[in-house]
Amino acid sequence: MLRGRDIKRYHYEFADQYMIATHNGYKYDDTVFPRVDVEKYPAVKEWLSSFEPKLSERADQGDTPYNLRKCAYMGDFSQPKIMWGEISDKAKFAFDKEGLFVAPNSVFMLLGSSLPELTAYLNSDLAEYAFSTMGTTTGMGTVRWQKQKVELIPVPQFNPQVCEDLKSLMKQISSLSSSTQKWKDCRQAINNCIYSSTGLVDKERNFIRQQIR
Repeated sequence: MLRGRDIKRYHYEFADQYMIATHNGYKYDDTVFPRVDVEKYPAVKEWLSSFEPKLSERADQGDTPYNLRKCAYMGDFSQPKIMWGEISDKAKFAFDKEGLFVAPNSVFMLLGSSLPELTAYLNSDLAEYAFSTMGTTTGMGTVRWQKQKVELIPVPQFNPQVCEDLKSLMKQISSLSSSTQKWKDCRQAINNCIYSSTGLVDKERNFIRQQIR
């Protein structure tokens, strides 16, 4: 499971945090997934049983006290997605195709198509500047990247070649440490690619850099 603090710009850092997801069964893309049989996991059952009688008195239990209630979007977690934390000083969007869970109430996720290149764009200076005109601050030097606000960020219609270039750059930068010059060069290449495709001139690019510095 990823928390908000685990999600960085272009990538995420798994911190060995796990969640017991004893779901009650769900259907996704016409495939039915049966509920988790806790009897197959005796150690988990023993640990959960230590919380009786509260375990059996829960209003959100499934078919058994050990199962969670049905979740309409359980299958979404296994899909490729863009993830971001709500509180951050900078744009920090990561692309996941490994089916990780995210912490409730602190991380948002977005499903759809063209996710790698969209992740590159959302982390760009242009998108960060656009969000700075509509986002709300916490009053402590950070910004609230709420889902309803992020959805308002205008996204250019990139041509196929730009999409391929952004995909390639995303693949490169996601494997690099942000402390390296290669990461900085790759990030600049992403910004330049987006600037060029949107027709921004040097004066406009410099203005954006100054605004989000």
